[in-house]
Amino acid sequence: MRPRGRLDLVRILLAPQCMGWSGYAKNWSFVKEALHVLCGEYNLTGVLVATCDKECEEKCAIPESCKGKILQTTYLKQDVYFDYVKRSRFAFVPQMHDASPRVATQALILDVPLLMNKHISGGWKYINEKTGEFFHDMSDFRKSLSRILRGAATPGNYEPRKWVLENYGNEHAGKRLLEFVQEHFSDRVHLPKNTKLLLA
Repeated sequence: MRPRGRLDLVRILLAPQCMGWSGYAKNWSFVKEALHVLCGEYNLTGVLVATCDKECEEKCAIPESCKGKILQTTYLKQDVYFDYVKRSRFAFVPQMHDASPRVATQALILDVPLLMNKHISGGWKYINEKTGEFFHDMSDFRKSLSRILRGAATPGNYEPRKWVLENYGNEHAGKRLLEFVQEHFSDRVHLPKNTKLLLA
């Protein structure tokens, strides 16, 4: 299942049944509300990843306004998933109960900004004026959605890949970890002379 054409958004649920803990953790009840806005009001197209069974016969229920606009997939191979992300204007990250979703940094390194729930347990540190927008709930969702659509349409407004490369990766994280260890554990950890970074 390879993507065709330009997409407005990609959303990763990773909860084929959209129920139980996984649906709760991924904030599926909010996603359904947001889909009314995304499809019905803004006429956006997109992909809901891992929202159907292996044969894609049983699917998570989505609003009628999204029929024909939102593609629902089963679990995807990494390269196929990345193809969808690269062709999207933004990645939608509405979950709250997530420590730091890998999909957020994957989208950023693929140069795709994030529309992220401000109340997420972790991953909020990746959002700034160069990487995307926050929303709190439905009260400001439309405003944040309008901002990310305007920003994504303006070349150079968002620069997620550039920001990630300037702030993360082994060199940057390794230096921060070294400074942390030196500051808090220098009495217990003895590092070789001229140690420049630590890698976990």
